Amino acid sequence: MSLLGFWQQSCKHLCLFRQVFISLALSQVLVTLFVSRLSSASEKKIGWAVRIFDNWQKAHNLRTKLEGRSDEIRGLLEDMEESVLCDTMCKFILEVRKVSGEPYPRETLYSLVIMMQMYLDTKGHHVRFLDPQSVSFVKVRNTLDNRMKCLSREGYIMPKSKAQVITYSQEENMWQQELLGDHTPERLLYTVLYLLGVQFALRTGEEHKSLKFGKQLVVQTDVESGDDYLEYTEYTAKNNQGGIDALKASGKVLHCYRNPNANRCLVTLYQKYIAARPVKNPKCSADFYLRPLAKFNSEGIGYSCQPLGIHKIESAIKNLYLEAGLKGKRSNHSLRATAATRLYEAEVDEQLIQEHTGHRSNAIRGYKRTSSNLQKKVCGTLYGAKPLVKGDNGLSNQKLPNSQQPTQVVDSLTQESQPVSNMPLHDSPEGQALHTKLTAANMTLRQAMNAPVSTIDSDLFSTLVNFVHVYARPQTEPNSNHSVNVHVHFHL
Repeated sequence: MSLLGFWQQSCKHLCLFRQVFISLALSQVLVTLFVSRLSSASEKKIGWAVRIFDNWQKAHNLRTKLEGRSDEIRGLLEDMEESVLCDTMCKFILEVRKVSGEPYPRETLYSLVIMMQMYLDTKGHHVRFLDPQSVSFVKVRNTLDNRMKCLSREGYIMPKSKAQVITYSQEENMWQQELLGDHTPERLLYTVLYLLGVQFALRTGEEHKSLKFGKQLVVQTDVESGDDYLEYTEYTAKNNQGGIDALKASGKVLHCYRNPNANRCLVTLYQKYIAARPVKNPKCSADFYLRPLAKFNSEGIGYSCQPLGIHKIESAIKNLYLEAGLKGKRSNHSLRATAATRLYEAEVDEQLIQEHTGHRSNAIRGYKRTSSNLQKKVCGTLYGAKPLVKGDNGLSNQKLPNSQQPTQVVDSLTQESQPVSNMPLHDSPEGQALHTKLTAANMTLRQAMNAPVSTIDSDLFSTLVNFVHVYARPQTEPNSNHSVNVHVHFHL
């Protein structure tokens, strides 16, 4: 071969090698991009599921050898044909156990199957184990369904672990202990994080970590009222990653106005935090949360240029709760649940709550926690208590509807009321006597007040008059915990 021919042949091999190298590199980049779509938490869960599957596969193969069976599972999961993969997953669902030998709870077993499906997706093997339309894996879905039913009957059910809300009293406790405040750079930072999470219903530490200085949070002034407010603009979220599917979706924009209590006002504390940042340093991080110094220096700067770590952000609320000596599971996600629950208890419309939290589905209902007061009210209702409308005293403070029949107002109710004790209505002698007589007459208080006098027993009528005379207040007086304002009309 001549020198020219050798050179041409070498160039061809070199070009071919270059094309193969570029193809491999491009494939690696594409795989990296695909995997990067998964969150760090999802990657950890996938790794956990794969380790459990590998341990089960080794134990299954060892048991088949000892028992002399021929159903040994060979090869990698991602290299199996659909029929073999289907049979393997069915065996996995039926046989997988903990190290102790106990079966996994039904929720954990379901998560294992989903994680194995996600693992196969990362390997380019796209399967849908639980899709009813997937004919190839109907057997897997039916096996999992029957296995979960068996686990439910045996009591292998894992209770749902939700981040608990933070009550007003618990928040007040943290303010009183100076765990929240602006006396040190660290406390100011965590106070701003706490208030941002509650006011804007932010999600876990990742959403706090993604906040950028001077972009998403801006202090504005209301043109009409002249009041200052802090405006938060959502860029991306868990349900809005900014891709093609979210092209028509818009991030939430929320306002937090000044609190009359300046020591606990988010706008005031935000401005103090911004003023304590080393913004004059060109190397200062654009991240919103910076590492706090031990104390404010002579220039009022309390933070370094380094961003606060994700672990510090994610454990902020948990550490606050531990320092306060409070019990229960609390995390950054508790702030989001607290925001939804407080709005729910204030009877804010569900659509407004959904706009505030940024939910796009009915998942908002999972964030609204029923308080102990609401649970007590439900329990009391089932015991037989029948409050007319929502209220602490269980009686209505609204005007009762007038009947179309001629009425005469009882004169004694317009007289000055007698002194009222602090005893609850239902515990007072008058209240107990009225409840007994109404129960015997099979009537409620509202029905008795609207009923004609001729249909009411004279003894019951006298009890009604005395009860309202004792507990009624003129409309000009303020409400109290043991009084009720009513207009009562008895039909003659």
